[in-house]
Amino acid sequence: MPACTERVHPGWNALSFRLRGQVCIVYPYRGAVKVAFEHSGLMHDPKGLLQQTGSRMKFVLLRSPGDLDESVADLVRSAAEFDAPAESNSTRADRRRSIRRPQK
Repeated sequence: MPACTERVHPGWNALSFRLRGQVCIVYPYRGAVKVAFEHSGLMHDPKGLLQQTGSRMKFVLLRSPGDLDESVADLVRSAAEFDAPAESNSTRADRRRSIRRPQK
């Protein structure tokens, strides 16, 4: 994964990792860690790990160190690929349009 910029968000009790935009946000809780992805609706999640409570961001809830496996690392890499700085805005928008499901 390319070098990300890390930022602490005291008001959110979170740590974010950014390239051009948000790659992921880590929320530490007592007994668990939530890793949230801003562009999760466009990410590939073959193992169905992503959960959702709101309308925008999806997340993975890690309850033990054993939960942090290669599948979670794949999600982080997928988020970083989606937000790679080398990609132009028009290419990114084209990919976003091609991935969206048709509206009913």
